[in-house]
Amino acid sequence: MKRRVKRLRAGDTAEFAACAALECELFPDEPWSAQSFADTAAAETGYLLCTFAEDRLIGYFAGTCAAGSGEILRVATDPAFRRQGIAADLIWYYLAEMKPVEVFLEVRASNADAISLYRHYGFKEVGVRKRFYHDPTEDAIVMKRGE
Repeated sequence: MKRRVKRLRAGDTAEFAACAALECELFPDEPWSAQSFADTAAAETGYLLCTFAEDRLIGYFAGTCAAGSGEILRVATDPAFRRQGIAADLIWYYLAEMKPVEVFLEVRASNADAISLYRHYGFKEVGVRKRFYHDPTEDAIVMKRGE
């Protein structure tokens, strides 16, 4: 199945709605709305990517980058398409295009697959945010790449 990646910009309303629908499925405790995705795409420091298989959204990435400092806000892959390198591709695009000097992120302590992926890209654990996530309550591992 052929995949394509698209950087979303203000006005990509259908794509924002598709991101929000997948977000609700994957993160029902605190999902981003279509407006949250639109705001990220429209922000001067925002960066929003989507991956499609044919016309179906199968993954997305949301982040920021300003003055060389970046933050990964969201990375998600449709469960039917996991373990195919989609999240890795999206992270690679962000790092290659934005060229941040340093990047931060938070990840659920139990999300071993994501932690492994981030380590692959040079992220290291730098702290813990106790009880950061809800439903279920869980710590977040703070990771950093760069300086």
